[in-house]
Amino acid sequence: QGAIRRFATWGLMHGPVWGTAAAVIGGIPLAQMLDVPLTYPELVVLGAVAGLVSGPVLAVLVGLTCLAAEQVPRWILDAPDYVAVLTVVGFVAVLAWPALQLADASMGVSVVGVALIAAAPSVDAARTAPRLLHPGPDRPAS
Repeated sequence: QGAIRRFATWGLMHGPVWGTAAAVIGGIPLAQMLDVPLTYPELVVLGAVAGLVSGPVLAVLVGLTCLAAEQVPRWILDAPDYVAVLTVVGFVAVLAWPALQLADASMGVSVVGVALIAAAPSVDAARTAPRLLHPGPDRPAS
């Protein structure tokens, strides 16, 4: 419970930043390529709101996946940061891929779009997941 609470708090605090970064890094270029009729400020606000809503969900999913990975023998899997990144990319792909396909994005644009949208939360997850799983005096939780 403690780990999941730490992950949920992390997602709530960082989600709007992830969404804003995703909008700037991925949303603006995608909107230009796909002729989406939104202004840049609208995309950034939309990204922040989407991050606020989906950040805690994503963070709890990352926490649950990392906790499940902890049950695997260390000689098979000893990298919560990799598990966290794969979870983030999978979550973003499940949400963004259908939206990009509905916007008639090509396969290449969709792959790049998912990568750009997942960039900020993936980097943050890789850096933070080990500390959220096992906080200690030498590893602060936030």
